Amino acid sequence: MPPAARVSDWTSHFSLPLNTGPGSPNVMIGFLRAWRAVPVAAAAGLQAALTAVETTMTSLETATKTAPDPASKSTALAVETAAKTAANSTMASVMAQTGADIHICPKFASPSFVPHGPGVVLKASTTVIINNLPAARQGDKVVETLGGNNPISRGEIAVLIG
Repeated sequence: MPPAARVSDWTSHFSLPLNTGPGSPNVMIGFLRAWRAVPVAAAAGLQAALTAVETTMTSLETATKTAPDPASKSTALAVETAAKTAANSTMASVMAQTGADIHICPKFASPSFVPHGPGVVLKASTTVIINNLPAARQGDKVVETLGGNNPISRGEIAVLIG
């Protein structure tokens, strides 16, 4: 059983901590708020939306890389940057509707210098529920709008969750 995840536990993107959250308002693990995942019923729909974003971004990145001249490349990069910014904003709203804790990854998605943005844990504990949401654990992946999977790399070793 993996350790329980909490607000400020590390993720694998440069050991950046889980941030923003807000975490459980009334469940503390090792003096920190418990991190909660997306409800199982909402996970499939959210995963589909994230997959659509990834597909769109891949095609925009390809257009930027294969632009034939500097002017075209500059235009393609501007379109890519605008789309990534819009995707972060839209997905933040969608993720907020699930009630899960939201991590904001500040790592940049190059070459557009747009942060990876918001992310949530989609697959977490199926047996431990905190405030009607699945408990997140070390090893569970924060799925970010632009950054893909960002596993939680550290948790509270004194509290193990199945």
